[in-house]
Amino acid sequence: MGIEPWLRRRVVRFTRLVQNEGWSWDDIGRALTLAGIVYASGNPWKGSLLSRKAARLRKQLRQQHQEADAAPPIPPPVSPPPISAGAVLRPKMIEGEPAADAEVYFAPASLPKRQGTMQEDPVRTVDVPPVPVASSRTEDEVEAVLRRLRGETDSSTE
Repeated sequence: MGIEPWLRRRVVRFTRLVQNEGWSWDDIGRALTLAGIVYASGNPWKGSLLSRKAARLRKQLRQQHQEADAAPPIPPPVSPPPISAGAVLRPKMIEGEPAADAEVYFAPASLPKRQGTMQEDPVRTVDVPPVPVASSRTEDEVEAVLRRLRGETDSSTE
């Protein structure tokens, strides 16, 4: 993968160290080497190489920002087409009657009526009687359990 993705994330911080804190690119290269951040071959960073890589990465970042700023703007919303007078006005107004008698006409939407009969549902429901569940306990055993649950004493044990 290489060192460039790692360096790209930190190039702004390293540039600030050089420009504002008095570091040199050789200082940053020595610090990286001491931290164990070296090439796969084990060669230490040199300030001149680090400076060139940082300059190239900063240029790439500037281009990305310029491309993002130069993105085409969002087009304005499209206005609806004009409505014809025949769609809104009553027929009398279109024929030329005086404007005082003319009114704006809004017709409610309606669905066409269905022709023929309604089709029956192809899946018919069938009444199926419930299947009786066979109990594994006798009726006397069930009654005894219910009495115990209610806190009543069992009359057969007395």
